[in-house]
Amino acid sequence: MAISVSASDRDSATVVKITGRVLLYDGSKEMYEAVDGQLQRGRKRIVLDLSEVSYIDSSGLGFLVTAYTKVKNSGGELVVAAPQAKVRGLMEGGTKLYLVIGIYDTVDEAVASLEKRS
Repeated sequence: MAISVSASDRDSATVVKITGRVLLYDGSKEMYEAVDGQLQRGRKRIVLDLSEVSYIDSSGLGFLVTAYTKVKNSGGELVVAAPQAKVRGLMEGGTKLYLVIGIYDTVDEAVASLEKRS
């Protein structure tokens, strides 16, 4: 399944919805470019909605860290919402990404967390 990326503004945050499998040759770059595009628009509070991402490989996780770092270095915040069990397991298990990148059960919770940080 090819990756699909869409973005919508919600309050002072932007939700970037990713659909499909995030792999080195199919999706990682698109995910990063979507985040970068929001920074170019001046949107610095970003929620990555991963509710429809069925799989993410190590390069996809690497691009996620790169996107997080770019947002943070731009004075912004990036969090993840609603990852499926397999994706969440990768983020919480071996990689421990949850210690750096906030993970929330729903998009609403993720947006609210960014609102509280303002």
